[in-house]
Formats: sequence, structure tokens, C-alpha cells
Amino acid sequence: MKTILNKITNCETIKWSELKTYEFNTLKDPQNRDISKLKNSIVNNGFNDAFDLWSDHKYVIDGTGRNMALLELEKEGYTIPDLPIVKIEAETAKEAHKIVLDRNSNHGNITQSSFSDFTSVHFEIEELKQLQIEELNMPVLDLVIQSLDPKSDPDIDFDDIESTENRSKQFKTQNVTCPECENHFQIQI
Repeated sequence: MKTILNKITNCETIKWSELKTYEFNTLKDPQNRDISKLKNSIVNNGFNDAFDLWSDHKYVIDGTGRNMALLELEKEGYTIPDLPIVKIEAETAKEAHKIVLDRNSNHGNITQSSFSDFTSVHFEIEELKQLQIEELNMPVLDLVIQSLDPKSDPDIDFDDIESTENRSKQFKTQNVTCPECENHFQIQI
């Protein structure tokens, strides 16, 4: 029997079947969701992000994609345990919608430098590439990986570069904006 592991502790839980969807589902286009990567993430890493529910209404404010992934996993024979929830107070549907918009706002940008600093301690480039394929749905990750792995650029002959110092002189810095999430990155090409 295949069971999804709940990785969140000290959090109220709810039977998955009791969750209710609501019109919040329409914020993100369901046709443009990569549910397969989300399913892989849940299977490989456990359930590690609580559902945000609108107060006692049990309406999912944040977690529609996870709900879609769990529906597919259940059809594939996985047992879904009681799942963690965070109750969000909102007096009206309008206030709840405002919270959904806030939750999906971009309050910071991932840069090449911050991504590199964050991942370099624990991940090799090949591991990041595998995560990109299997689990992560970060539209700009390809650009970041390419900037971290310049050998993937066929236009640069690394055999002709004598030192790291000379290598860095051959790169140009370029500002890039992700067309999906509008995060800004600096990459070296």
C-alpha cells in the first residue's frame, strides 16, 4: 500500500475528503499547471505545505494544485492521510479573495546570486537538473542552471580558457525577466 507522508507537525489536520473547493480555483489556469511535478514532489518529499482554509468554511484558499495532485495520486492507489491546515480568517468572500491575491503576489525576487548562494551548500548542478525534471516547477530555473553550469553553452570553448579569472572575463552579464512569474535575474552569458 502506498501512503503519502505528512511532513508537517504541530498543525491541525483535516480529512482530505472534507476539503471544499471554491471559486479561488479560477485564479490560476488549470490547463497550465504541471501536476506531474507536483505529484512527484508529494511522493518524494511528503506533504510539506499545509492547505490554507477560509476559516471554518473548509474552502481551500491556497492548495488547489495540491488538491488536484492528490486526486490523481488517490486514483493511482495512494492512501491520503489527514492533512495539515491553517485556518485563515476572512469576514467576506471579497476579503478571502484579497488574501488569495496576496498569497500569490511576488514579494521578492530570486536572483542568480541568491539562488546560487541558497543551493550551493547542499546541491550539485546535476542534482538541480534532476529536481527541475522531476519536481520543481520554476520557469527560470533553466536560466539559473545554465548560468551555474556554463559548460552547457556550446559557444564557449573551455579548453581555451587558462584560468577562472580569464573565464569570468569572457562572460557578459544580462538581466532576464521570467515571462511566467516576472522575477528578475542576472545571468552571465
